[in-house]
Amino acid sequence: MRIDEPIIFRFEGAEILDFTFYFGSFNPHDTLKPVSDPEIKLSLIDNIKKWQPNTEYYTGTIIEPSVSNGLMYKCKATGISGHSEPQWPTDSGVCIFDKNITWMNLGARLTPDDVKIALSKAALNKAQAGGSISFGASLTGGELIPIYFRVRNTDKTVRYDEGGSNICLELNHTILTTLH
Repeated sequence: MRIDEPIIFRFEGAEILDFTFYFGSFNPHDTLKPVSDPEIKLSLIDNIKKWQPNTEYYTGTIIEPSVSNGLMYKCKATGISGHSEPQWPTDSGVCIFDKNITWMNLGARLTPDDVKIALSKAALNKAQAGGSISFGASLTGGELIPIYFRVRNTDKTVRYDEGGSNICLELNHTILTTLH
């Protein structure tokens, strides 16, 4: 079994949020190995897409302008964007029309630099924002490994990822094998 999809987290709230995510397998016969990299690695990635002209967007799609303004916008109804980019509103909740799409400003977006990850709660204070965690050349199942997160919402207003997260946790290309 290959594991290729990013793990999506939705963040709600204001200020600082600490939480724990458990990684691994309870099955002691499972082994996780990278496909081509020397080590297994979990990395924070930016999942938000930039606005594109003449592109079909579906209801709930969240984007940012082609030149980021630190804000994110949600497509309110499926449609095709115009050939030129709209003038994006900077007030949260305000809508803008783009050919036959209505975009709503959801407010400030998170970036990987707003998130720290570490293998212990104490290490969060020293962790580099936007970093990654390496686990070596293989992981054997049997117990889960706690991964500690600290999300810092620098905007200080309550935010909600409303339909899609702009930050994900990506596992490099790995393969899971189970020996019986």
